[in-house]
Amino acid sequence: MRRPAAVTQADVTRAEQAPRLAYRVDEVVEMIGVGRSTIYRAISDGRLKSSNVLGVRLIDAASIMAAFGRASE
Repeated sequence: MRRPAAVTQADVTRAEQAPRLAYRVDEVVEMIGVGRSTIYRAISDGRLKSSNVLGVRLIDAASIMAAFGRASE
């Protein structure tokens, strides 16, 4: 079995500069300036695409742009 390559500082920097694909609910609340209930309503209405990963609700960055017209980072 092949040993995985070591992670370099360049790999970390590249990962940090990559665009975000998803955000947690609390990040979207802060980014957009609306309440949690508004975010959950948008998920329920289908305006925001989300998934649950290991108990954490993640919201698709592209759907934030489509629903609210902005996403940071």
